[in-house]
Amino acid sequence: MRLQRLLATVVALTLVTSSCGFRPKAIPTLLPVLNGSLTQIFAGSIEHPVLITELKGDERRESVTIDQIPQILQNAVVSIEDERFWEHNGVDPRGVLRAIKSNSSAGGGTQGGSTITQQYVKNALLTPERTFQRKIEEASLALQLEKNYTKEYILEQYLNTIFFGNRSYGVQMASKGYFGHGVDKITLPEAALLAALIQLPAATDPYRNPTAALKRRDLVLEKMASLGYITDAEKTDATATPIQLASAPSDDSIQRYPAPYFVEEVKRFIRSDDHFGKTASERDNLLVNGGLKIYTTLDLDMQAKAEAAVKKHFPNEHRKITDSNKDPDAALVAIDSHNGNVKALVGGYDYFDTDTDTHPYAQVDLAVGGGRQVGSTFKSIALAKALSNGIKMSDVYPAPGSTTVKIPGYAPWTLTGDALGRASLTDCIAHSANTCFANLVADKRVLPSGVTEMATKMGINTGANRVTGQKFQTVPSEVLGANNSTVLEMASAYTTFPNRGIHVPPVMVTKVVKADGTVIYQHEYTQTKVIEPEAADEITKGLQAVMTRGTAAGITIGRPAAGKTGTTQSFTDAWFIGFTPDLTTAVWTGYAQTIPPGTRGCPSSQRDTGCLRQVGSTGATVAAPVWETFMKDALANVPPSDFDFSRVATTGAPTTTTTTTVKPGNTDILQKVVAPEDTTMPTLTGGSINDAASKARRAGLTLRRIDVQDPSSRAGQVLGQSPAPGSSVRKGATITVEATPGTPPPSSPLPDTLGQGTGVVAQLQSRGYIVSTVTEAAPPGFILSATGLPPASGQIWQSDPVSGSIPPDGRVTLRVQP
Repeated sequence: MRLQRLLATVVALTLVTSSCGFRPKAIPTLLPVLNGSLTQIFAGSIEHPVLITELKGDERRESVTIDQIPQILQNAVVSIEDERFWEHNGVDPRGVLRAIKSNSSAGGGTQGGSTITQQYVKNALLTPERTFQRKIEEASLALQLEKNYTKEYILEQYLNTIFFGNRSYGVQMASKGYFGHGVDKITLPEAALLAALIQLPAATDPYRNPTAALKRRDLVLEKMASLGYITDAEKTDATATPIQLASAPSDDSIQRYPAPYFVEEVKRFIRSDDHFGKTASERDNLLVNGGLKIYTTLDLDMQAKAEAAVKKHFPNEHRKITDSNKDPDAALVAIDSHNGNVKALVGGYDYFDTDTDTHPYAQVDLAVGGGRQVGSTFKSIALAKALSNGIKMSDVYPAPGSTTVKIPGYAPWTLTGDALGRASLTDCIAHSANTCFANLVADKRVLPSGVTEMATKMGINTGANRVTGQKFQTVPSEVLGANNSTVLEMASAYTTFPNRGIHVPPVMVTKVVKADGTVIYQHEYTQTKVIEPEAADEITKGLQAVMTRGTAAGITIGRPAAGKTGTTQSFTDAWFIGFTPDLTTAVWTGYAQTIPPGTRGCPSSQRDTGCLRQVGSTGATVAAPVWETFMKDALANVPPSDFDFSRVATTGAPTTTTTTTVKPGNTDILQKVVAPEDTTMPTLTGGSINDAASKARRAGLTLRRIDVQDPSSRAGQVLGQSPAPGSSVRKGATITVEATPGTPPPSSPLPDTLGQGTGVVAQLQSRGYIVSTVTEAAPPGFILSATGLPPASGQIWQSDPVSGSIPPDGRVTLRVQP
């Protein structure tokens, strides 16, 4: 059945992509590497920036042209990844069927069904989700690529962007990283090893899995021999050669820098925002090679204090997951309550950890990734919806030890909680009474749909998660935090309360400047009024009660503060989100890595998902202390200030009907954003390389030439180009043409040289003609038409071809009178 489904998919793709009713995504313009300058990322203010890092080391990249990549390496990659690369048109049904057949047999397949062109499209031009529609787009774009670009150009792009493991992208950095030399010196066994790494770089890592790497390398050699790229003798010699590697990468060889998880989010922003290019490849190229200066909101001092707070409370995060003394993971996000600036972000305990046994998720950002269940911290959002529809914090709701709630359109919901009897919403939030909030969400003024609507306004993603694809569920249990949200989203949502009902989206990047000084991005301040200021103030008072007499009693930072604990079922996740008038901080703790059955005595229902080490650990006992330590340190030099409830009367009724606004940012300091200028790609194929260069100059483009052999074409003839004619190309970009070697012949008519001396030869040569002279006497009675006289000694009396014609190969023969 699986084979039949895969066959059906192949057929469906072929039919859909060829159907006249399908409108495929337009092929984007591909730009080669820019100026190669290092992009810099800064913390602090724009006026006083502090360098965080230059983009090198964490993603090692260095592009080379196709003629600099040895043929033996090209053949190795084509053999194992796409043996019909030089024959198909971008999509290869035969390759898919071959992969299906191989995968159905013992031992697995040697290559996947996607062509090299499709792989490049998937990695460089499309988003990572796996859907049928995206597979159609992949096939469509691959077909378009093959129509518009040469095979050599596509292979060059692929070999410069593919990931080879150990932070190496592209064949040049992979060769340097694994073998200690550039790709130009690569041997056959080394080429086969690099090709072997492409499909599963982690599983075949020659440092950690040498046996798997050797087996895969020898498979590549076998494939190369079967396709005729190498002889059997060469295969035998290469197979007998042991894998020889440069020193394994270590922590010391990795360039460490502050706030790496924050930096990753900044990079993701550049790679996903249309300000920086129309396609993923353009944006990535600009980020890695464009010499950008990226200014961010990060406060390095606050970041250091955030990391120190986590380490103080969880010093044993680095232990193996099976170690009963391993501390939970933690994530923290701190945001300026007024303007949304992200001041600190901790996404894990060591982004640079290369020990995949104990930390296989080192580069997974726990603050912004797939998210976790948020528990009772979501109750504050339900309060925001309730108060926006006229409910008051003093209103009383049933809060029994157990209850069954019936909401039209949903199945009856039975749950338990602390027995408060009948309690005000202030008491309900202070003691986090589940049954009270179940009854609140059943109120027709709230309802699950209303809570979801409010969450959206407060900056929480209520669609599909960008990492997991999991959809937000609008159900009664969402009021208790049954959905996943990220630490960044929850911190951002809570800024609405100290900001008196105004939500400002979180900001990490404030300004981006190109290497030439052009400002290509400037953050524009935006804000949305979510709830009335009086409602926000009342919720803040309720969250103050959490810290004075509720679930977080005893957590204090020596200044007015408010917050909410959250603990999910079976103690899987623990949260604390709290704020002062100036700073809002969210802390999550839990185990990111799954726990083997029977580990640490976790409840049986949680053994495969992870639970906190000690049953009874809650948001108040494991997350709030991290928050407390950080907030004390982060605000140590900030004078305490109270929440501004001045516009709320002591009775709880507003004294005015004013709506709260936030003072807009100072736009006087902003520089005008200069939009990059585009031009239309001219038609260059068919003409000479000289004509192509002239057209490129007039269009404001830089020409890059690649020589290719074609005996049927004249010297210097342009055979291919990229981008394709008519494409929109950014002025100043480097474009690529393929041309036959040599100097092209002039395209203008041959001038008249009869009667002139041999000094004219140099003039013809300067114009591109290939001139040869023959000293030979003119026939008896020959007269020069220009003078009516016989040719004198040293005069040209014949030209082959004749003047006024265009020599097809640029060659001219002149006969000179002795």
